[in-house]
Amino acid sequence: MKINKLVRQWAIVVIVFWSASAISLAQQAMPKLQMAELTKKLQLTEQQQKQIAPLVAERDKKAEALETHSGIRFSFYLARRMI
Repeated sequence: MKINKLVRQWAIVVIVFWSASAISLAQQAMPKLQMAELTKKLQLTEQQQKQIAPLVAERDKKAEALETHSGIRFSFYLARRMI
């Protein structure tokens, strides 16, 4: 009985971390697409793109940190519920 519970807990943890890593990989491609979309919609010049690039990068870094923190909290929540 305890072994089944332990296997379920580990399976949940593995799935959560696998999902987080898959999302992370997908998000690595997003900044270039987002910059291209901003450039097109706002008709940005090359100089304007260079000016907003640090802002976009900072926003992405903060969003990633928030998602990582939220994912860790959710993992602990799931683990506690399973115990």
